[in-house]
Amino acid sequence: MPLLLPLVALAAGSVEQLKRGAAAALNWFGVMLFGLLGILIWLGWFAMLTGHPTKIKERMQFLSGMRETNFYWISFVIAAFITLIWLLVCMRAKQTNRSTVTNWAVGMTFGWGLLMTLWLPMIDSAKSYRPLFTSMSKTLPKSYHCVNSLNVGQAQRLLLNYYTDIRLQPFEWTQRLSCDLYLIQDERGTGKMQPGSEWQLLWKGKRITDRKESFRLFKLQK
Repeated sequence: MPLLLPLVALAAGSVEQLKRGAAAALNWFGVMLFGLLGILIWLGWFAMLTGHPTKIKERMQFLSGMRETNFYWISFVIAAFITLIWLLVCMRAKQTNRSTVTNWAVGMTFGWGLLMTLWLPMIDSAKSYRPLFTSMSKTLPKSYHCVNSLNVGQAQRLLLNYYTDIRLQPFEWTQRLSCDLYLIQDERGTGKMQPGSEWQLLWKGKRITDRKESFRLFKLQK
């Protein structure tokens, strides 16, 4: 981000050199771009909330992994306020070359603000490990001794412990399988490690949008 600041400053200074027609075209393109983005964000949120349009809701459900979303007054008010500011900036009577830069800056803030208010629960559902690890914890037997792991990254171990209070015992550290549960993290493009026949697959899963990594949980058969 700091590397972009000189470029932004350079662009802001150079826009004064543009001809009025070129600046107007750049401004029009920015208004159309961020206007379309805002409409799509509002429409996706509305579809998830009400169920209409149906096709858009189905697509949002597929991408986010959420079946429904809740209405939050604070998020709605902030999103509406951000939208109003963007509209007022774009509709002002006098448009100059320098206002083109302002419109683009406000437009980027407008799009980012809508995503972080209206779509944040859906983005969190698609990217977060919480739904994945919560789903895994629901399949755990009522009583178990501990959980060994293989190839589970440090970040994933910490998040698993944070969301479920499960503390893994990595095989890389112990060099032995002393637990009755065994969690394996698989990476796309690498062969899957298959434990012995005494291990029964209990659960498998991955994040909705993640095509690189997945997890398998095994239980030691008695």
